[in-house]
Amino acid sequence: MPRKSNYWIKRALERSRADIRSADEVVKTINDAFYNCLKEIEKEISVLYYRYAEDNELDYDLATKLLTGDEYKSFRMGLEEYMDLIDSPEIQLELNTLSTRSRISHLEETFFNIQKQIDKAYIYQHEAVESLMKESLQTNYHRVLFDIGVATGETAVKDFHKLTIGEIVKEFERPWSGKNFSERIWKNRAKLKDALEEEIVKMAISGADCTQAIESVAKKMDVSKKAAATLVHTEQAYFSSLGTLKAYNEMGVDEYIYVATLDLRTSDICRDLDHEVFSIKDAQAGVNYPPMHPRCRSTTAPYTGALEGTRTARDMFNNEVKVDKSLNYKEWHKKYAESDPKYLIEEKKWNNRHNDKKQYNKYKKEGIKVPKSFDKYQEMKYNNSKKADKIKDVPKTLSNFESHSKNWYESNIKNRISTADKKIVEKTLDDIVRTSEYSIRIKSKDLESLVTDNRFKNQFETNTSGGTVSKDYRKEATTQLFGANTKKLKKSDYEKYGYLGNKDYLKDFDHNKMWGGTDQYGDVIFRFDKKALKGRVTMTVNNSLGNAVNKKVIASSTEKANIGCIELNAINKYTDLIKNNKFNSVEDLVNKINVRYIELQYHGKLTLGEVKEVCFTQDVPEKSLIEALKGHNIKAYKIEGDRCVEI
Repeated sequence: MPRKSNYWIKRALERSRADIRSADEVVKTINDAFYNCLKEIEKEISVLYYRYAEDNELDYDLATKLLTGDEYKSFRMGLEEYMDLIDSPEIQLELNTLSTRSRISHLEETFFNIQKQIDKAYIYQHEAVESLMKESLQTNYHRVLFDIGVATGETAVKDFHKLTIGEIVKEFERPWSGKNFSERIWKNRAKLKDALEEEIVKMAISGADCTQAIESVAKKMDVSKKAAATLVHTEQAYFSSLGTLKAYNEMGVDEYIYVATLDLRTSDICRDLDHEVFSIKDAQAGVNYPPMHPRCRSTTAPYTGALEGTRTARDMFNNEVKVDKSLNYKEWHKKYAESDPKYLIEEKKWNNRHNDKKQYNKYKKEGIKVPKSFDKYQEMKYNNSKKADKIKDVPKTLSNFESHSKNWYESNIKNRISTADKKIVEKTLDDIVRTSEYSIRIKSKDLESLVTDNRFKNQFETNTSGGTVSKDYRKEATTQLFGANTKKLKKSDYEKYGYLGNKDYLKDFDHNKMWGGTDQYGDVIFRFDKKALKGRVTMTVNNSLGNAVNKKVIASSTEKANIGCIELNAINKYTDLIKNNKFNSVEDLVNKINVRYIELQYHGKLTLGEVKEVCFTQDVPEKSLIEALKGHNIKAYKIEGDRCVEI
């Protein structure tokens, strides 16, 4: 073959681009079929809820009652008519099983109606994919024959072997990657059918309304739609490459060169194979010949010697640029990508896109404030790490805290107090926090459980409290204090309650054993490392529950005090007291303004790994528990009379 490898690579890339365009067109039509399928399924779910729901919650017992009389006869007639229309042996097998049953529930009838819509979408997908595969194999076979014929002067392509339908069908049946494309399609169909049935049952049992059920089903459908697109592109790549390989053999090509795409999306395996040369007889898809993986974009060309001229690459903005053709992927990446930090950031965005998308959707679902679009979220994550870290570390209870605090101040406090007085109060609180300890108390009897679980628990998890036990009040308080949406919180997501303690354990002990102190919450004092809890601790001046339920207070960050943490009716009174007094300690403050304590609220998971010290004010636990605590680098102390000693 007189033409150089440059020519063959150019022609191969042109064919590859044409193949991708053809696959994209088929994917569009399949997406339309899935969309129509979803709309019909939504109708079936709506009918199910209309017939068997109370207060917009599906009555599962009613939905699972058996069809009787005319209902059952109508179902049987519909089933038999459908069986006559279906040619697919995979679907017929399921229908035969269903037809042997003499007892069918209303819910199962709905599942059958949904199955018919799923079948319709997948039968269309099967036909569309089969047609595309046939076209891809034949077209690439003839194109390569023509290209080689023109290049070598052997223009009588008509004399070469023509692929027969029998040969093509035989290739369709070949399980080139474990299963043939037909088996993959029917497997995906069965997977979707089972997933939707399971999801609808789960929604019914959990009491989800019709809208929630439809949204949940739509998500499952979206996953299947993406799987269908991946199958189309991957199978099309295989049959296109197969047509090319058959043409190589027909035209006596001895060697081929592997050609990967020069851009940030290329897989590691294709990067390694780029510009590698292989013998035609050794070509094997998934080993050294495309496709090497799902959605593979690599191609091949006849190899006839050294490469000259330029090849096409894509920059970080996906624009086409020309580079030296002799460069393989690794050489191109080192020369053009590794020297450009911006390109490396774009590459990182692409490589992490799936995990980032999950993280982005998780934050949105939890009500955490994130950029409006996924692209902007990635831009922030990789170009503004401080802002990204701030989002990442926000516990669920604090996801709306910042805007909640601003709204509370504007609506309730702004006109009650001067800016100057506000600054004095907030600075005083900041000073008290800085010179005090983040503390929490538990009862001795709960120590073993804490050591075992390595996690401090809240009232929702323990069903106990040293104060008021009321989940309804606590939920109201969580919403009022932090602006949290409690409907999105699990039990373990709720805040844990502690207090601001004196650095001197004896002063802490003496002050809080009086009525109204924190002694009622337990005899074991834990102190936390402030740095370990950065961004996760809030406070109120005094016990918060009553004032929060009555909507008289919100919490404040302990890192930058907000006057909103003082009860509305007491702001002016406390401000005057704070302006006219000096405070040596947290106890001094609470005594002079006459409150019980400075309450702290701990957010997110709270473990022994964040504890720096523990003090036992009454009984000292057994040695094994002490050793377990020390295993977390926790210093242990005990109160002995009028002194505190280290254990």
